[in-house]
Amino acid sequence: MKRDILKNYRHIFGPAEMRFRFVEDHRSVFPVRVMCSVLEVSASGYYAWRRRPESVRAGADRLLLQDIRRVHAESQRRYGSPRIHAACRPRVTA
Repeated sequence: MKRDILKNYRHIFGPAEMRFRFVEDHRSVFPVRVMCSVLEVSASGYYAWRRRPESVRAGADRLLLQDIRRVHAESQRRYGSPRIHAACRPRVTA
């Protein structure tokens, strides 16, 4: 039973990028090398991930998420995905 739990825990942490983000968010609390060891990622991979610039796609996704959150807040959280999509679409195509 214990072996099955340990074998299937990876889905909780997801891909390496999610684990690197966890290390980044908690590096002031725990040592980086200890977290990397526990999460089974290399410390050198984490430091390489930190140095890597944000991709164009990731930047566009971040800006779109800001727009989605703004439209949702302006609608007093009443708009669902179809209306938010319609409100954000002119900005995306412009």
